[in-house]
Amino acid sequence: MQVGLSRDLGIVREFAMTIERQLLFSFFSLFDYYFWSVNVLKLVIYLELKELQQTYQALVLDVQGLIESNRHLQPQLQPRLLTKTPMIPNFIYPWCRKIHD
Repeated sequence: MQVGLSRDLGIVREFAMTIERQLLFSFFSLFDYYFWSVNVLKLVIYLELKELQQTYQALVLDVQGLIESNRHLQPQLQPRLLTKTPMIPNFIYPWCRKIHD
């Protein structure tokens, strides 16, 4: 009876160690897969951002070119002439209101 129990205990221990090794291997495999997939995702995001940056820079150059090519169509701005008397807000000098109205 004692021999059978120790033999069964040995089989159970061996089975437990096999399961433990498989679980440990599975854990590291999942762990490696997770970090691999995260790195791939980072690379994809980086490449997409670079593409968007290049598209943005090309659009900026296009808009700048359009502005430059149509500059002759824009009216020339005349400098504003200053009036002789400065405008004084009514709330500062209410008694001056009649002068400026």
